[in-house]
Amino acid sequence: MKSPEETKAILVPVDFTEITSNAINHAVELAKLFNKPIQLLHIVSKGLFESETKIEVEEEEALAKLANLAEEIFASTGIETASMVRRGNIYDTIGEIAKELPATLAVMGTHGVKGIQKIVGSNAIRVIYSAGEVPFFVVQQRPVPEDGYKKVVLPFSFTAESRQKLAWAIHLNKIFKCKFHLLIETENDEFIAQKLKNNQVFAEKYLKQHDCNYE
Repeated sequence: MKSPEETKAILVPVDFTEITSNAINHAVELAKLFNKPIQLLHIVSKGLFESETKIEVEEEEALAKLANLAEEIFASTGIETASMVRRGNIYDTIGEIAKELPATLAVMGTHGVKGIQKIVGSNAIRVIYSAGEVPFFVVQQRPVPEDGYKKVVLPFSFTAESRQKLAWAIHLNKIFKCKFHLLIETENDEFIAQKLKNNQVFAEKYLKQHDCNYE
């Protein structure tokens, strides 16, 4: 997992709906905290019977909308904001771009029945999985909290990769002074259960060493 210093921008997938407007609001606050620019991304998917001309028109229109949106964000916040339109599907292409940048994190709005809003449940997991090690910040309708993000759920499994989250947890704690809620899987297999226990002990020791509040 890359450190924030090795990354380039806060990625925000945009489908021009109200829920992604809220995602942008969250991204603005995170961009300020991480001192990163914002990268707007719109995905154009080509249907089976759609012509190349129609797709090109959709791309041009989307890029124009994104450019206007980027100008608005910069004018109101002073945060550098870039625009990008890519062909593909929302389930795979968002993750591909997140890795390509590489993104500090991706802020994605989900909820509803169209566009990016239809990414819920297992579909959201599919997007996140495609991004590899890039962290995802998934928002719905809740506005940006006035006092910052104070509660962070930290899911842990038996894998060694699960420990990689801890470095990011420490970075989040420096910014938000948050409380971590360790979510540990239950496992009947004794061998895997012992691995889980080892990871839990390691995580608790690591968080204590860095003065993190957790339960």
